[in-house]
Amino acid sequence: MRKETDCARNRIPALERIRKLTGIFSESRVGLILKDSQGLIYDWNAGAERIFGYSRPEMLGKRTLDYALEESFAAILDMDRKVLRGENVVLSEISRRHKDGRVIVCSASYTPVRDDQGRVAGSLCFFHDISERKRMEKSREDLESLFVNLFENLSTPVCLFRLAPDGAEDLEIVLTNRAFAELNQVPYEGLRGRRFSDVCAGALDYLPGFIATARTRVSNSHEGYNYVNKKYLHDLAFSPAPDQVAVIITDRTPQVMAEEALKEKGNDLAMLFSSLESGLCTGKIVRDERGAPVDIFIEFANQAFEIMEGLSTASVAGRKMSELPLEEKDKYGPVFMDVAEHQRKVNFTKSVTGSRRVLDVVGYSPRQDYFVCIETDITRRVKLQEELERALRSAAESAELASRMKTNFLANMSHEIRTPLNGVIGFTELALDSAEASPSCREYLLKIRTSAVGLLDIINDILDISKIEAGKVELEHIPFSLREVCRQCEMVSGIRAREKGILLSVDPGPHLRLLGDPTKLRQVLLNLLSNAIKFTDSGSVRLEVRVQEAGEGWARLHFTVSDTGIGITAEQAERIFEPFMQADGSMTRRYGGTGLGLSISRNIIELMGGRLSIENKPAEGSVFSFSARFDVSDSGFDFGTDSGSGGEGSGDEYARKLERPVFSGDVLVCEDNVLNQEVAKKHLQKLGLRVTITDNGRAGVEAAVRRMNEGRPFDLILMDVHMPLMSGLEAAREIALRGSKTPIVAMTASVMSGETNAYREYGMSGWLGKPFVAQDLWACLLKFLKPVKTAVSDAVAGDKPENAPEDGVIDTACGLKMAWGDPALYDRLKLFFYKRNRDFFGQLCAAVALGDISRAHRMVHTQRAGAKLIGAEKLTEAAAVIEKALAGGEARYTQDELRDYRNALRDALRALARSARRTQRKKKI
Repeated sequence: MRKETDCARNRIPALERIRKLTGIFSESRVGLILKDSQGLIYDWNAGAERIFGYSRPEMLGKRTLDYALEESFAAILDMDRKVLRGENVVLSEISRRHKDGRVIVCSASYTPVRDDQGRVAGSLCFFHDISERKRMEKSREDLESLFVNLFENLSTPVCLFRLAPDGAEDLEIVLTNRAFAELNQVPYEGLRGRRFSDVCAGALDYLPGFIATARTRVSNSHEGYNYVNKKYLHDLAFSPAPDQVAVIITDRTPQVMAEEALKEKGNDLAMLFSSLESGLCTGKIVRDERGAPVDIFIEFANQAFEIMEGLSTASVAGRKMSELPLEEKDKYGPVFMDVAEHQRKVNFTKSVTGSRRVLDVVGYSPRQDYFVCIETDITRRVKLQEELERALRSAAESAELASRMKTNFLANMSHEIRTPLNGVIGFTELALDSAEASPSCREYLLKIRTSAVGLLDIINDILDISKIEAGKVELEHIPFSLREVCRQCEMVSGIRAREKGILLSVDPGPHLRLLGDPTKLRQVLLNLLSNAIKFTDSGSVRLEVRVQEAGEGWARLHFTVSDTGIGITAEQAERIFEPFMQADGSMTRRYGGTGLGLSISRNIIELMGGRLSIENKPAEGSVFSFSARFDVSDSGFDFGTDSGSGGEGSGDEYARKLERPVFSGDVLVCEDNVLNQEVAKKHLQKLGLRVTITDNGRAGVEAAVRRMNEGRPFDLILMDVHMPLMSGLEAAREIALRGSKTPIVAMTASVMSGETNAYREYGMSGWLGKPFVAQDLWACLLKFLKPVKTAVSDAVAGDKPENAPEDGVIDTACGLKMAWGDPALYDRLKLFFYKRNRDFFGQLCAAVALGDISRAHRMVHTQRAGAKLIGAEKLTEAAAVIEKALAGGEARYTQDELRDYRNALRDALRALARSARRTQRKKKI
């Protein structure tokens, strides 16, 4: 035991000497591995780290087997034994496993290391990574194999010859393909080295020419019929090298056969063309000595062409156009020369005085300098079309005259009826106000007034339908309150509903101030409510308004009028929208009415861009609904007191609302993330501001400078810091250098004190942290803008939402707070984040793998802001770690950090997917 210990101690100095000597190779590409007599790694240089991926601390004291392939364990142990016996081992190729799992190919040499007594103290291993060289050799072999395979199976016969080495007047095959063997009807195997005279016995006439090409290196070609394979061949011969000739053979048999067949059928085609009813003419350009087109030579013209053109000559074929008595040949000659020269197509109509015909002319060029002209006689069709147009003009004039007469008649009748009716209603109301009228007389007067008002409604309906038919109805575009229109409808219709003992309820929906035609909207709603009340004897009638969809400065509203009346059948529903029609004739006698109300309503709704529809069940009631698009007034939501039916907007609801500032001005938002764009835009618009969006810094600079040059600069600029094309910091500096006085506020998730100080250096006036709640935005805006008034707001900072956290992954309370407490908006934000980030991890890894670290950093930065916005706190924290690791231009995160980030993203996406499915189920219900 003591002797062995002494030996081991004597070996260590030997290993240390070798390690010091190999230190000069520390930065070389050669991998040097020093092992002791036990096979343990004693030293591991930088070259080995680069080749195998393992660092020096990882491998010291380990065995080579730790990074070797299992199938090579026995070979490694055998080499170690040989080296320890004092042998040198050199391997031209050996496979090892890299730390990342891939297999690399190396060349290696193993040399024994001896101590002072000459005993083997260990081994020194030299490794060269030859993986790339092996891949290149494999690629070259594959390419050569591919070329040989393609050449051998090429459909065109090709053969390379050289002059016969024995001096004979013959050629010897150097290289050929299967198509050449098939052409000469000889076996492909064994063709190399054979003589031309043996293989190509049927083409010996070409041999002298091929020999001449090999000697003179002057290319030539031959064409002829090969009697061996009975084909028409074209041979191209050229010399790629001295004393060599390459022959490429083209089979022209199909072309030759087609040309012969075409010649055989030429006479038949000429007879066919001559019998056509359409005129046919073919020709080509005649050029002068300089090559300029000067005339047209007619090659063929059928009899129909001669008749249509009114020619008196027997034939025009074989003559120039300038020699023919064609009408306006100076006009149409250049047209056909242009068609033939540039291979174009023309189509025009012309009149021929000589034949009194109108012709439809089509000209086209089948090939350079040639043209074909086809003429069709359309004289009869033109005359019929002229007669039809005259008849249509006469009918239109008659219809217009009848429409004017109808309109004038209705206007006159309206005037004549309204004049006495005005007296009837006026004097009746005077009599009702008189104290002298007896109770029975007042009853008669009330019935007279009711009848007169009903007659006035009928007259108005008739005038409305007449205006609609004449296309003279125009919609106004003025501000109005939706709730006020609904309140007026409720007041007017409520009287009749109370008389019939029917419950009338009106839900006007949101407090919207719109731009549109309130009179026409009120007319439609009154018609539908009146119709519902008329056909409902008991139960209820309900008007309901909801926002169907909305965008910047507009909203589409859905109106529904439902009743518990008699309903109608499907057959009746098909005709109730027609003028003067009701469900059946008995209804007119029982319920009264002109049958115009629904027709008028449908037409007005269509002018508003909507469609009136009906859902009903006979004996259970009907539901009339329509949608219409309105512009939203600059004042946005109408928070005024409502003297209507109460419901929304009254009571304790307003006690929960806060005072918010309302501004007037223009704000530029520079933000590349669509999710953040929508949030900022909705927040600012709720505060009365007009918003312009750009998605990169360069576009932001252009928008700011343009507005400044127009003399109406933005009142405030909100600038995202991280954007493509030009960052927010660079954009802010550029805007400031252009002389802009507009305050610029940085919108960023990076709000550390050092970073915010840098924002000021770039000309920014302040910063707004992302994500932000309403109160944060208000506080920021109040530093730079003066409010014009205050209004109530639903954004209550301390409200506790009813929703619970989403599986412990999504903090719904935080997300709802960011979305102003609007569940619908919050659901849209979550769905948008889910769709935007489903493939995010793969895209991030691809960016890192391609070395685009700046893009990867920007991607994670944007995602972190979005995650914070929807309440994904774990993902926000994990993304912050990765973002920091990417900030220096290198991917400095650890595998554990990347794994934690991937798991957080996966959990967040799964939670968002479950949330989306629940939201979809609620919508279906």
